[in-house]
Amino acid sequence: MACRYYNNAGCGGCGGCTRFVKSTAVALTDGVLNITIPARELSNREPLCLCVAQPIPADAGAATMVNILVGTRNLAVITNCGNRMYADQLRTRRIIRLRAATDLPYLVADHGCLCPTKHVFPVLPAQDTPPATLSAKGAKVHE
Repeated sequence: MACRYYNNAGCGGCGGCTRFVKSTAVALTDGVLNITIPARELSNREPLCLCVAQPIPADAGAATMVNILVGTRNLAVITNCGNRMYADQLRTRRIIRLRAATDLPYLVADHGCLCPTKHVFPVLPAQDTPPATLSAKGAKVHE
């Protein structure tokens, strides 16, 4: 449900509820863009509306993966189609809708609120050798 307080250019919005959070720091460390938010407890599938309040470093680009630091916990961010989120998909002061996935743990970004990425995704090659055959008990069978 879109927020009635902030429209975010038609991408749904936030600003008037407890789910809204502003970043406190943005830093590029070892090729990963780390966005820091205040410490908070997250439940599984809990929504979070993140506003990146600091400038994104100019050298963070299509090959730069994004992590969010919730207090001291480092959480990877993936899109709802299963790919990692990259720095070129973010804009400062734009709301990113996230959901917590606590079993791994990571955050899932709503793909509809992200900019397109120029990241070149790798291709998984065909397997050269056939996989080992397993017996009914799970042991490898030598041929």
